[in-house]
Amino acid sequence: MNKISANCKILLILLCLLGALGASQPAVAETLSATAVVEKQAVYLGEPFIFQIQVEGNDVPDEPDVSAIKNFHVLKQGGQQNSNSSVTIINGRVVQNVQHGYVFTYKLTAEKTGHLTIPAIRVSAAGQTTYTHLLTIKVVKPIETNDFKLRLKLSSAESFVGQPVNLTLTWYIGKNVEEFQFNLPVLTDSRFDIADIPTSIDPNQKDRYLRIPVNGGDLIGEKVQGTLDGKEYLTVRFRKILIPRQTGIFALPQATVAFKTLSGYKDSRRQNSMFGDFFNDDFFSHDFFSGRRQQTLYKNRVIPSNEPVLTVKELPQTGQPPHFNGLVGKYKISASAVPTEVRVGDPITLTLQVTGPDYLKNVELTPLHQLNSLNRDFKIPKEMAAGKVDGSVKTFTQTLRAKYPLVKAIPSIELSYFDVKTGKYAITRSDPIPLKVSAARIVTAKDAEGQAIPENAIIKTGVEKWKNGIAYNYEDQSVLKNQAYNPLRWISSPLWMMLVGIPPLVYFILLILNAALRSRNSNPEKKQAQRAYDQLLKIINHSTQNSTGNASPEVATVLDALRYYLGSRLNLPAGAFTYNEIKEPLKNSGVTDETTMRLKQILEDGDARRYSGDLVNNDTSSFTKQVMALAITLERSLR
Repeated sequence: MNKISANCKILLILLCLLGALGASQPAVAETLSATAVVEKQAVYLGEPFIFQIQVEGNDVPDEPDVSAIKNFHVLKQGGQQNSNSSVTIINGRVVQNVQHGYVFTYKLTAEKTGHLTIPAIRVSAAGQTTYTHLLTIKVVKPIETNDFKLRLKLSSAESFVGQPVNLTLTWYIGKNVEEFQFNLPVLTDSRFDIADIPTSIDPNQKDRYLRIPVNGGDLIGEKVQGTLDGKEYLTVRFRKILIPRQTGIFALPQATVAFKTLSGYKDSRRQNSMFGDFFNDDFFSHDFFSGRRQQTLYKNRVIPSNEPVLTVKELPQTGQPPHFNGLVGKYKISASAVPTEVRVGDPITLTLQVTGPDYLKNVELTPLHQLNSLNRDFKIPKEMAAGKVDGSVKTFTQTLRAKYPLVKAIPSIELSYFDVKTGKYAITRSDPIPLKVSAARIVTAKDAEGQAIPENAIIKTGVEKWKNGIAYNYEDQSVLKNQAYNPLRWISSPLWMMLVGIPPLVYFILLILNAALRSRNSNPEKKQAQRAYDQLLKIINHSTQNSTGNASPEVATVLDALRYYLGSRLNLPAGAFTYNEIKEPLKNSGVTDETTMRLKQILEDGDARRYSGDLVNNDTSSFTKQVMALAITLERSLR
């Protein structure tokens, strides 16, 4: 026994030495070759199958270019090395054989029926090049059965260019299935833009949803009970948004679903050998009482959908609003702002909310700095934050800063769209937002300390220390009051009865005021011009009756009010125009040459008084009377 073991050890050592000698021999370059292999030679339309490029002679080849494969949807599945080695001993000589290889795997799905060709694919590695051979695949049209049906449904059979249309796919299932995969060619159709509909998943019904493979990606589908042609089915459905890019009559390409369905069981008697049964049986499919084994059998199936037709029409050119952004459907816009009491230059956050169809991602607003009704009275950044979609609402925010203390409101914001029901363009407007804007002033150190400064006080430059320091504003718990109260006394108190009765009354009052406000603001530009005229007269009267003798500021105030009035009347930026710029608009609005010359003289006289101080005529009352007369004439002349 010891002698045999010693001989085995010697033989093993010799083999290792000979193997090492063989390994030390220089390697001979292998010839590169490639073979194309398919899982099936005949498939259904829409049925995915495996296609491989098997490379021999190199285990790190370059990635093949498969763009030449037409009429198939190609999805890369990855690759792996496929190398092996062996050692043989012939007449005491050790020979080591090493074969290098690599396999590229793809999943192909036919896009039309017939005999389709997979062309030769070029493969390169380490300076060598080779080609695969041609393959022909027979693709046949699938047929639906009574147990399985697939349906495509459009939310509307007609639409306009740019109008989102809901596409719903429903799979009706009458038997157990597994390993299913959908093919929806319309998702790659260049005639449409494709978008997702946000799906909100109920955490209490997670089993109702499942992840569905579609065209190489995943979607969230929903499982529900459904009926078709009087038969009950379990259904799987999901939705997509189609946005037509062009006009025409389009039959949507047929969708398919490939799956495996249970076709039966294969029974076989027990083998005579107990050991054969033990090692070969599937424990979970074995029937010990009947002495039979059951093997589950599945059958591959592919079923097609219907082909719905969508008619896409062009939007009419007549009546299209100037700021139309291509929105089709029914939309509404609302606005809010905070704060509404500010000084000139303070930031105001304007929030705009748009509601409409299910799909709102394509909703964009005209940049607010391009709107004359806003740009005239507010400083607006050119950059605007992208809108955020939350359910059926898309929200935009923008920062505004009032230019003048005469600004009384943020005007209505318009959103134009094409109303499919009426077949006409429409405009939705937000309600104006009232503002209270006061003039800006310089904040001094004393303002920051919160001290009142007497008129004749001498302001010291030194820094003084507060007596109580940080405890100056401190109050102890003695200021707290016990406000415990009996709820029964609340209900019987007059205050409680007033609180219960007043809200309905306030509601009706606000309803009436809101209706009156809507009526007043139906034409915001006209109302703004009227307010500017009233404000001009108010400033002139105030300057005439309460003159302080300080001519330059009073003239500047009257002159600014006049410019603001003209800007509102002529839809021009207030304070930013010259006489030459408004001469032509005044003439077009019906103002005579004599009146425009009076305006020119008043503007020149006012600028001289404003910037020259006491060096010019200090008689402010005569200047304000001239402005008053001119304003009355302009208001009567402008149309």
